[in-house]
Amino acid sequence: TFLARSRTVLSNMRTALAKGRTHLALIRTGLAFLSLSIGFFRLFGISWWSIFDAALGIFSVGMTVAGIRGYVQSTRILKSLEVKLSTEGNTETMADL
Repeated sequence: TFLARSRTVLSNMRTALAKGRTHLALIRTGLAFLSLSIGFFRLFGISWWSIFDAALGIFSVGMTVAGIRGYVQSTRILKSLEVKLSTEGNTETMADL
């Protein structure tokens, strides 16, 4: 029925929104690790710890890029679901039940 289809689309929208929040947290964590690696490098300078600082910086940039890609993908999915919900809402009404 119409209500079952709209509920399915709405549940998919909730899932896409949850994925978006997860990817935003990944971006936030990656940026925090990047600032931490910069802080460590400034605190310790060039030493044996610079290897750890560089590895942490590379890892954090990778984490941030993965979060941005995932967020863009979840935003695209959400927009397509919004279009699907609006087109289903216009073609069928509650009177058609």
